[in-house]
Amino acid sequence: MNGGCIVDIEVLVTLVLGVAFAFSIGSGDETMATTIGSGAMRLKYAVILAGILAAIGAFFLSSGVAHSIGVNLLNLPPASTSRYQGWIMVSILASVSTWMIVASKTGLPVSVTYCIIGGFLGVALCGPLLGTDFASAIHWDELGTIVIGWIASPLLGLGCATGITFVMKRFIRRRIRGFDDMEKMGRAFMILLIFIACFNQLNREGNDAAKALSIFHGLEFGGQIDATTFSIMLVIGSIAIGLGLFVVGRNLLRNVGKNIIEIRPSDAICIETSMSIVLLLANILSLPISGGQVLIFAIVGLSLVNHVPVNKRTLKRIVYSWIVTLPLAMLASAGVLALLLTTLKP
Repeated sequence: MNGGCIVDIEVLVTLVLGVAFAFSIGSGDETMATTIGSGAMRLKYAVILAGILAAIGAFFLSSGVAHSIGVNLLNLPPASTSRYQGWIMVSILASVSTWMIVASKTGLPVSVTYCIIGGFLGVALCGPLLGTDFASAIHWDELGTIVIGWIASPLLGLGCATGITFVMKRFIRRRIRGFDDMEKMGRAFMILLIFIACFNQLNREGNDAAKALSIFHGLEFGGQIDATTFSIMLVIGSIAIGLGLFVVGRNLLRNVGKNIIEIRPSDAICIETSMSIVLLLANILSLPISGGQVLIFAIVGLSLVNHVPVNKRTLKRIVYSWIVTLPLAMLASAGVLALLLTTLKP
């Protein structure tokens, strides 16, 4: 853009959409679903607690993953990055945040990672308009690492849940001798579950929130915002994530927690412990993964060990939403960016 005022407006729109995307990520967080499905917490209390923890986790634990996405994924010419960074971010945010909010409102746990990576791939499709080509616009080694995480994380969730559930069943058989023992252990499990779920909520947002906050990292890297504005936007974005979970996320929590399989407190502990292992590993490696996929596959692993049938209709809807997310986000992002570049480019 030639005029400083226009640049300011462009960046302002990007920042507003970035906050909207952060809100949509919070609305798609189902981490505390097991506490509701198992009866450990009532929905309204779980939503409040999850919203607070989501904001804290987003602010303090997201920087590594956010930098990996916002700075390391695209490989555009420096002139295009400096000139069109605002439009690039607008195209990603406009397409991705809309799909996230719509899907979460219908109770579908859409993969945030698929959304944001699809958005960046859409930018790469517009490579010829940005002075490069699709093959050169992406750091393929960085994308390859992300894809490995997509494949490994749900399988780890499935494997961990299967193993932990098997050990838990043997432990319960040895410790319970009557109804009183069962009742005492049930209360203990509920308390333990809440602590583990809270830990997971922090870790989950340390990974998922990074997809939204990566937008601010990208703007700072491109020189569109200074360090002070960057810090302020991290705070606002983190709060928006918590609000999204509180305002919209209750539908998703109820759907995942109660509509896939019947969950007992001991089952929920197995699921949440599996998520803890995978999420912690991903955050240490700064690897953006799909927390929703880890959770769903952990639930499937639990059902296999317990020989409990899953709700196939709900599961199919969830899987279908994963399949269509990346191409929809990619095409929508490419369409918006192409429109901006062809109509507003001087």
